[in-house]
Amino acid sequence: MDSATVLVLGNTGHGKSLLGNRLLRLNPYDDTKFHFRTSDNELPETMESEHFSAVIDGFELTVIDTPGLFDIEMEVMTRWIGVLKGILLTKKGIDAIIFVANSQRLFTAARCFNRITKCFDGLNMTRVIFVFTYVIDTSARNLEDNLTDFNKELTNGAVGVRHIFSDQCAREDVVERNMSDIISYVKDIKRKSVAPINKAVFVKYTGEYLRHFLQSLPQKNVSLGDLRNSPAIDMLVIEKFIKKEDINKMINERNRSREGCIAF
Repeated sequence: MDSATVLVLGNTGHGKSLLGNRLLRLNPYDDTKFHFRTSDNELPETMESEHFSAVIDGFELTVIDTPGLFDIEMEVMTRWIGVLKGILLTKKGIDAIIFVANSQRLFTAARCFNRITKCFDGLNMTRVIFVFTYVIDTSARNLEDNLTDFNKELTNGAVGVRHIFSDQCAREDVVERNMSDIISYVKDIKRKSVAPINKAVFVKYTGEYLRHFLQSLPQKNVSLGDLRNSPAIDMLVIEKFIKKEDINKMINERNRSREGCIAF
């Protein structure tokens, strides 16, 4: 059976979890835990990555839902850890990335995506599907204007990216058609891609975030024990991506750069 795994990214409250439920035809209102938890406001509901799979018309689709990126309440490393945990949920790798953007907050969404592409340096944009949610005016002119405004804000452009406009309040047959289009895009990406994005790809970007976190610490000298005991970073996950000797090398480089600095 053909299959694919998609990673869903985006800001809190833009509809990531709702999209995951619709893609997999999961009922968010039943009494079981077999669905993604959704939020009715801008407060984060998804605090840990989770995944579900379903067979849709003979195609097995796995959707990994992640915590909202770049939320004010959550530290940078905490957000990145949430994404990393999503990667660890699959052994097959990531075939496609779905980025969910609230059409009423395009600037915020574009800024978030620019940070994602900075983390995923060299990301093949043909793996990306933009899903614009909460579309109120579905006229062709408005959709074109929304897309133009969004693309203008993207640092690296959007060549090769696929787009879907999803009206959350549309008739069920319209929503179903949108979901079918997304799955068709995923199949096409899987068919054309050389190999899925595997765990090794994230080592470099995890290292960049760890360096960022180390520089944010105020004390003059930091040890690996300090990191492992810090409530602000989950080293159990970090050490699944980066070797201990490489972490110690980063720590030593950071500490040497702080020599002569006043300790707080």
